[in-house]
Amino acid sequence: MNQALKSLVDEIFQLTEKYNKVLGVHEVQTMNAPATPAEIDALEAHLGTKLPPSYRDLLEICNGWTGFFSDMDLLSVQQQMEGEYARYVHQWKGEQWAEGEPVPVEAIVFAIALNTNHALLFDTNTVKKNGEMKAVWWDDGELTRYDGLVKLLEAQRDRLKRLIRRKR
Repeated sequence: MNQALKSLVDEIFQLTEKYNKVLGVHEVQTMNAPATPAEIDALEAHLGTKLPPSYRDLLEICNGWTGFFSDMDLLSVQQQMEGEYARYVHQWKGEQWAEGEPVPVEAIVFAIALNTNHALLFDTNTVKKNGEMKAVWWDDGELTRYDGLVKLLEAQRDRLKRLIRRKR
């Protein structure tokens, strides 16, 4: 297991709990049990592409996380392949295609809020030699582009710290 990533994930989880408490919000966040390598391989086969190594590592830490990033849930392997989230992502990509947005159409959507344009995705056109991809925060267009999943998670951690400081 990638211990550095696990520590970062645990820190984000704790900061999110703290932020919700400071706001007086009773949002429940839940991390699912880890995905198995076979489940992750099945997702790659389903998507027809290799996942970034850091994302594989994240799925081996938690296979889905409700309340992961603002109003978005980190999708489990199963949610990406079937069910309500898979149907919504397919519909959402069709809407993005109709609007002439190529990035989300070709992307790996790994977190999304149902019935919104809020999503986190990997831009499959930015694969590096090590297999990592740019992570994109999408909300009615590209908001922010990160140099991979870890940079996105570090930015979320830092954002939560700032928000907590401001609310005190």
